[in-house]
Amino acid sequence: MRKAIFFDRDGVVNVEVSYLCEPDKTELIPGCAEAIRKIHEAGFLAIAVTNQSGIARNMYTVDDMMSVHARIQKLLLAEGADCTVDAFYFCPHHKDFSGECSCRKPAPGMLMKAAEDFNIDLENSYMIGDRLSDLRAGSAANCKNCILVKTGYGENEIEKAREANFAVAEDLLDAVNHCLGEELPLITIGVSAYNREIFLPECLDSLLAQTYKNIEIIVVDDGSKDNTKQLVTEKYPQVRYIYKENGGDASAKNRAAREAKGEYIVFNDSDDVFLPDAVERLYKAMVDGQAQYGREVIAYGTYEGIDENSVRYPAKNKVAVLPSGNITENLLKNVLVCSTGVLLPVKSFLADGGYDESLRCMHDWKLSLELSLEFPFTAVQEPVFLRRRHSSNLSAASYRGSKTALDVFEEFVAANPELSARFGKVIRRRRATLHGRLAREAAKEKSDKKIIHEHLKTALANHFTLKHLVRYIKNVM
Repeated sequence: MRKAIFFDRDGVVNVEVSYLCEPDKTELIPGCAEAIRKIHEAGFLAIAVTNQSGIARNMYTVDDMMSVHARIQKLLLAEGADCTVDAFYFCPHHKDFSGECSCRKPAPGMLMKAAEDFNIDLENSYMIGDRLSDLRAGSAANCKNCILVKTGYGENEIEKAREANFAVAEDLLDAVNHCLGEELPLITIGVSAYNREIFLPECLDSLLAQTYKNIEIIVVDDGSKDNTKQLVTEKYPQVRYIYKENGGDASAKNRAAREAKGEYIVFNDSDDVFLPDAVERLYKAMVDGQAQYGREVIAYGTYEGIDENSVRYPAKNKVAVLPSGNITENLLKNVLVCSTGVLLPVKSFLADGGYDESLRCMHDWKLSLELSLEFPFTAVQEPVFLRRRHSSNLSAASYRGSKTALDVFEEFVAANPELSARFGKVIRRRRATLHGRLAREAAKEKSDKKIIHEHLKTALANHFTLKHLVRYIKNVM
């Protein structure tokens, strides 16, 4: 059986005009073509069901009405071949002019006829309209959900709709997004927070504004001493708040994964901001990747930078194009996959042990390296989040952080000796880069010259560069 999203015509697809019968007066409501395209992309039928009592009143003819339908289809077709309505069902009756009937809404007759014609599973279909009678028709047909839109006559029906426990949306596109959100898998967004009440509202607002609607948001408070608890519980009741003793970013993210109700999880740091369609694009990349590789995949994206005042600046991209497929070699060269902006199955994340809780940082690089040996990755090329730079970033440059990166790298290479045969040159160059970075951070922190000397010596032994040679000579002198 097929599924459908039914919707009223006037005030939902086209701008409300009383007893519309002239094609030239037909005007589409903004976003309706996009809504119908989304209906089709999700595998639903897009079916209009409209009361047309003007026919019974002898105000216009069936042919006049059909000319309006043709005009609607023409306007929709101009937006794309997949934006047209699959079928129009109409009721030409009115009890005062033609007697009682079973098709005029709120009766479900038109929906029942469409179900018969198209073999539609009504219990897994939806009804959208701008009047309570539209929603009652859907309810009488046992539709899964019925949603009022604020366009057309909808603004005057909101209170009645809510009293009857019907959902309310801005317009057809918003209503379709809600319908399809119920059909899409639940995605958990896990936020790890530690003393970030100043940045947390912008983070949470960006998550609540996602175009992908079937989400749950979990904030794991990693032992904050500020007002994080009060902020989340009082101002964001739709967000799940979990407190734990301080154990580090990795442990907070792991706790979010263990608490997740979603099939998939994506993390966001409490100081970062998701772009409005981030989850939608990541999920699409995952679906496309699953179709391409025929198996489970991990989707990831890049970012732009913001400062403490949320002023955006272009991030320095490590590669021109993010790689997809088997990206182990690429990950050995660069840390391309952050903990933020990566969508992956919860079961796979937990099966691999999650993030290494012994690491203060670089746990995301370690896990992405390990997962790259098991799963293909699929990349979203345009930024999906805004990464904030400020003085208390965990990833701020330091000798300790750079040493952790080197330890993660060497542990991974040692655990997978076959990689040396495949990527020996890449491994040597990366080792040289990491030791060069350690030498630089050691010099900044005024460490013993012997430490700087040994790092530069190892860097030169793995990959000779003039930069490392000059720094080595200066250190010796």
